[in-house]
Formats: sequence, structure tokens, C-alpha cells
Amino acid sequence: QKDPMNLSGTPRLAFQRCGASEKTKREQITSLERMVLPLLAARLPSGATALGVGASLDGTFLRFFVRLSSQESVDKESPAAQGAAAAAAAVGALLGCQTEVFASSGPEAPTEEVPKVPKVPATEKM
Repeated sequence: QKDPMNLSGTPRLAFQRCGASEKTKREQITSLERMVLPLLAARLPSGATALGVGASLDGTFLRFFVRLSSQESVDKESPAAQGAAAAAAAVGALLGCQTEVFASSGPEAPTEEVPKVPKVPATEKM
């Protein structure tokens, strides 16, 4: 007896294996995403940082993820937001894709600092 709902009342997740052709498409899309990120970053105005790119499986739709500087708001009328939208449109036109921009504002995320391990002098054997 299988219940489609778990105890919390939410539907269970369904997992689907992708075939070889879909896996090949996904690998091609991943390379497209890696190629487009520097194109977008080069066209963004100062005060905007390209965080990532997502592409549809057929490669006709791109989503751009951008962080605006803390001084700029995510208001669509701000110069940085207008510049980010223009940069996304330019990259989309260059590649023949539809585009969508997701923007956030605020300071950059802190980077994890690797703790420094103190160097211990090697002892010599006599």
C-alpha cells in the first residue's frame, strides 16, 4: 500500500533518470552557461556583479543572476538595474536567446577564510 502523501501532507518527490541524449544536452548547456558568464560580466555597469547564469535545456532561454552594490537598490529605475537589464538584453540578442534578470542588492557575501595552520619546525634526528 503506497500513500502518495507523506506524514506531513506534502507530495513526495519524483525522481527521473535522464537518458544519454538529455545528459549530452545538459553538458552542452553547462558549457553555454560557463561561456555566457564572462560575456555578461564584461557588459555589466560598475556596481553590478554577475553571480551566475542558468539556461533552459534547449538553450533558448537564459536567466542571469546579478548582485547590485549596496548603494544601489533593486528598484527597476536605478541606473545599475537599468544597466544590468541592458547588458542582459545585449547578451541575449548576441546569442539569439530570451533573457530574464534576477537582481539582489547588498554587500558581497563574506568569503570563507581558511584558518592558517601554524608552521611547526621540523626536528632533526641525530
